[in-house]
Amino acid sequence: FTTQAACPLLSARAAPASEDAGASEQTTESALQRQILDEWQRLGGDDSAEVSFPALSSDLSLPDCPDGPEITYVRHLQPGRNGAEIRCSEPFWQQFIAFELLVYSEVMVLKEALPSDTELQPEHLLAVILDTSGMTQGYYTDPAQLTGMRTRRPLRAGAPLTPDMLRPVDLIERGQVVKVRLNKPGIHIVVEGTALSDGHAGEKIRVRNLNSGKTLYAEVISSSVVEIR
Repeated sequence: FTTQAACPLLSARAAPASEDAGASEQTTESALQRQILDEWQRLGGDDSAEVSFPALSSDLSLPDCPDGPEITYVRHLQPGRNGAEIRCSEPFWQQFIAFELLVYSEVMVLKEALPSDTELQPEHLLAVILDTSGMTQGYYTDPAQLTGMRTRRPLRAGAPLTPDMLRPVDLIERGQVVKVRLNKPGIHIVVEGTALSDGHAGEKIRVRNLNSGKTLYAEVISSSVVEIR
């Protein structure tokens, strides 16, 4: 980001800094943080969020803005990295600055390392509060969401669980004889068939009707039932 100001916003602080300068920096940063968090809550975000300014440090500071800075966001405020134009009317200065919006939530992680193809059990899981702003692949907040899930690959202890790490447990195996239900308005038929592939709950698989020999597509309902809808 480049400075567009009569008074540079990101400037090296003189050493030693006075107590008043430190108070001014804190006041300006706090005002920015409050405005950003207020906007986040206005958009429906919860009050667990925090704001950080990666570009600011003990050697790089914000000048004072007694009346409070104005913020114009580069794009719609979202978790993670954001950009904004910060402007002060008196004394006048303006600057583009990057900031991080950290959004915390209770996330399900593994208590222990698990090998591939392991069915998750309650004792494998731990709820930990983490910053989710960088979890672009998704995450789980409720252990009930993980019921009937199995690991796709070996996973390390402490790993936040994401959808790409897991797959549903198959309820039906290829070659298994199942009940095939046909439910249509005014029609209810149950016949036997052979599953031609594995399938988990809600998945559509191919099934061969044992009476007619025809191949049908049916949805897995339980460990012994598929249904044509």
